[in-house]
Amino acid sequence: MVEFALIITVFLALLFAVFSSALYSVQRSAAVTAAAAGARAAAGTDPFDANRPALESAGPIIQRRLAPVLFGSKLSIARAGAACPSPRVAAVGELIVCSTLDPANPALVMVGIRGRPYNPFGFTGLAWELDATAEFHRETFSR
Repeated sequence: MVEFALIITVFLALLFAVFSSALYSVQRSAAVTAAAAGARAAAGTDPFDANRPALESAGPIIQRRLAPVLFGSKLSIARAGAACPSPRVAAVGELIVCSTLDPANPALVMVGIRGRPYNPFGFTGLAWELDATAEFHRETFSR
């Protein structure tokens, strides 16, 4: 009985760590895909101004793509054009979506999903941070 108790404790800890890693991998993969889709949408033009990128359009697309895999995480959409915060700024269980022009190259639209996703197996001691960023050339028109 004593040997079983010792072994089952280690086994369950490893099992929960594997499940936690799998959930994180699914969220990270979905976030990378959603950030790319959001960047493509944000690089399009605003319906009222052809020379302005549609930064606001990234949020709803990312929200639709990430909703099935949030696993208890809350998704916050930052104001379009605001600088992307560090993942450590977000509370545990919160992901922040930001869309802005790249400060180094204004011809690129940058969309990021940053934060610390919720870990349902938090007692394993694994704290995850997520930083998925995608850039896309914005559409421009000239006469």
